[in-house]
Amino acid sequence: MPNLRPQELLIILGTLLVMATVAVVLALVIATVIRRTTGTGSPVAAAPPTVPPMPAMPPGVRCSTCGSVERAGSRFCSSCGAALVVPPGDEARS
Repeated sequence: MPNLRPQELLIILGTLLVMATVAVVLALVIATVIRRTTGTGSPVAAAPPTVPPMPAMPPGVRCSTCGSVERAGSRFCSSCGAALVVPPGDEARS
């Protein structure tokens, strides 16, 4: 084995250390890719949250002036104050 100066030994050891680090990082990347493609790991993306449906609106009367929906049996609009017209056939329910 040839005689090496201390600076040359440090350069060789530094190069070996960098190569070992690159090998470890490459192995981790390959393991991650294999895990994701075979499905043997944590899921890549979670399912989006579902939005609950809107609650059903109680039956009511629509104001012919402003369009707001009022409770069944209301006589006046709470938004604009107009008198509500009860549709024919609904008089018996109110």
